[in-house]
Amino acid sequence: MSKRLRLNDLRTIYLLIGECRELRSDPIVWRRHMLERLNGLLGGSMSFGGEAIPPQHADHQWKQWMVDVGWKNPSYREAYQRWIREHRPEDNPFTVGMFAQQGRLPVRYRRQIVDDETWYTSELFQLLRTIELDDMLGSYFVDHHSHLHIIGIVRDLGQSPFGERERRLLLLQQRELMPLMGNVLANFDRPTVADMAPRLRQTLLCLLQGKSEKQAAIRMGISPATVHEYVKQLHRHFGVSSRGELLSRSIGLFSVLATLEDEWEKHYTEVPETAVGGRGHSNMR
Repeated sequence: MSKRLRLNDLRTIYLLIGECRELRSDPIVWRRHMLERLNGLLGGSMSFGGEAIPPQHADHQWKQWMVDVGWKNPSYREAYQRWIREHRPEDNPFTVGMFAQQGRLPVRYRRQIVDDETWYTSELFQLLRTIELDDMLGSYFVDHHSHLHIIGIVRDLGQSPFGERERRLLLLQQRELMPLMGNVLANFDRPTVADMAPRLRQTLLCLLQGKSEKQAAIRMGISPATVHEYVKQLHRHFGVSSRGELLSRSIGLFSVLATLEDEWEKHYTEVPETAVGGRGHSNMR
């Protein structure tokens, strides 16, 4: 395959950056979407993206977050996570090689930084072989807030290794991503609805659409008391004490929540506000 990027490759990367911007307010959602799309574009099987904030004081630890997608089996993910917990970063030859690279935005595939003998005799590869993974492509950069961002794309055991074309594609994607981090695209220290219970997400979307708790209850087919309890849970999740604060804090998540709306429409019937004693309104779209 040619090492040169095609026009369609460039278009795909710029579209992906645009999609991430649409999901920008949720640090987990936009990253998961990006990783899933990069798996398809780069021929990856599993991918991960992480962020780390350096400690404010010497006796403090780094704050670290990680998102990963594409696991064939939950037990494979558990085995990999266990290996990470039980080993030091220097036990990972790819990580060691990656962070030894100079430059503002290094992007490397495994064969550029770890020779075959070192890789295939490493403790990490013995683990990867059991979970059917092998070759890696990765990158890292530091944003203007001094947060460290890493990304890794991993191929299945037996797949052909990453090459120069995939490296150039990831480099282009990272170049476009880097200036957006922490100002346009939310860092991991921002609120997320990614792992929020579906009913809580539904309640929040209803509130962002201007619905009362009573109307939200009718739409979801549950009692107003239950909705009120969900609202209190939302207050705790976002660290607020009033509906106004909640809406102000979560308004940027509307586009993320709205992606679920079409699915909800299959199960819930829209109830006009006049049916519950309120005034009619038009929904945000």
